[in-house]
Amino acid sequence: MKTNLPSLLAQYQQRTGQRLSYRALARATELNEYTVRGFANSTLREYPADALVKICSFFEVGIAELLYIDTVPDAPSTETE
Repeated sequence: MKTNLPSLLAQYQQRTGQRLSYRALARATELNEYTVRGFANSTLREYPADALVKICSFFEVGIAELLYIDTVPDAPSTETE
Protein backbone atom coordinates (compact mmCIF):
# COMPACT_ATOMS: atom_id res chain seq x y z
CA MET A 1 0.00 0.00 0.00
CA LYS A 2 1.26 3.47 -0.84
CA THR A 3 0.19 7.00 0.07
CA ASN A 4 -0.39 10.12 -1.94
CA LEU A 5 0.77 12.36 0.91
CA PRO A 6 3.59 14.01 -1.09
CA SER A 7 1.07 14.88 -3.83
CA LEU A 8 -1.41 16.20 -1.29
CA LEU A 9 1.32 18.40 0.20
CA ALA A 10 2.17 19.75 -3.26
CA GLN A 11 -1.50 20.45 -4.00
CA TYR A 12 -1.82 22.22 -0.65
CA GLN A 13 1.16 24.42 -1.53
CA GLN A 14 -0.31 25.25 -4.94
CA ARG A 15 -3.71 26.06 -3.43
CA THR A 16 -2.48 28.15 -0.49
CA GLY A 17 0.90 29.40 -1.67
CA GLN A 18 2.36 28.12 1.62
CA ARG A 19 4.90 25.34 1.98
CA LEU A 20 3.84 22.66 4.45
CA SER A 21 6.63 20.56 5.96
CA TYR A 22 6.12 17.15 7.51
CA ARG A 23 6.84 18.71 10.90
CA ALA A 24 4.21 21.41 10.36
CA LEU A 25 1.67 18.82 9.23
CA ALA A 26 2.44 16.74 12.32
CA ARG A 27 1.82 19.76 14.54
CA ALA A 28 -1.37 20.74 12.70
CA THR A 29 -2.80 17.22 12.97
CA GLU A 30 -1.40 16.48 16.44
CA LEU A 31 0.40 13.42 15.08
CA ASN A 32 3.90 12.22 15.72
CA GLU A 33 6.32 13.45 13.05
CA TYR A 34 7.55 9.85 12.64
CA THR A 35 4.00 8.83 11.68
CA VAL A 36 3.68 11.64 9.14
CA ARG A 37 7.05 10.77 7.59
CA GLY A 38 6.01 7.11 7.52
CA PHE A 39 2.91 8.08 5.56
CA ALA A 40 4.92 10.25 3.19
CA ASN A 41 7.50 7.54 2.51
CA SER A 42 4.95 4.69 2.51
CA THR A 43 7.05 2.85 5.09
CA LEU A 44 4.43 2.20 7.75
CA ARG A 45 3.43 -1.44 8.13
CA GLU A 46 0.09 -0.41 9.59
CA TYR A 47 -1.84 2.82 9.16
CA PRO A 48 -3.37 3.97 12.47
CA ALA A 49 -7.06 4.78 12.12
CA ASP A 50 -6.74 8.06 14.05
CA ALA A 51 -3.89 9.18 11.79
CA LEU A 52 -5.92 8.37 8.67
CA VAL A 53 -8.83 10.42 9.97
CA LYS A 54 -6.65 13.38 10.95
CA ILE A 55 -4.73 13.53 7.67
CA CYS A 56 -7.84 13.05 5.54
CA SER A 57 -9.66 15.73 7.55
CA PHE A 58 -6.75 18.16 7.23
CA PHE A 59 -6.63 17.84 3.43
CA GLU A 60 -10.41 17.35 3.12
CA VAL A 61 -10.01 14.13 1.14
CA GLY A 62 -11.28 10.58 1.46
CA ILE A 63 -9.12 7.61 2.32
CA ALA A 64 -9.08 6.53 -1.34
CA GLU A 65 -7.37 9.83 -2.20
CA LEU A 66 -4.73 9.24 0.46
CA LEU A 67 -4.02 5.52 0.12
CA TYR A 68 -3.73 3.29 -2.93
CA ILE A 69 -2.57 -0.21 -3.71
CA ASP A 70 0.58 -0.19 -5.81
CA THR A 71 0.46 -3.84 -6.83
CA VAL A 72 -2.16 -6.44 -6.19
CA PRO A 73 -0.74 -9.70 -4.86
CA ASP A 74 -1.61 -12.87 -6.72
CA ALA A 75 -4.89 -14.26 -5.47
CA PRO A 76 -4.83 -17.87 -4.35
CA SER A 77 -6.12 -20.26 -6.93
CA THR A 78 -9.62 -21.58 -6.35
CA GLU A 79 -9.38 -24.23 -9.06
CA THR A 80 -9.65 -27.86 -8.04
CA GLU A 81 -7.87 -30.66 -9.81
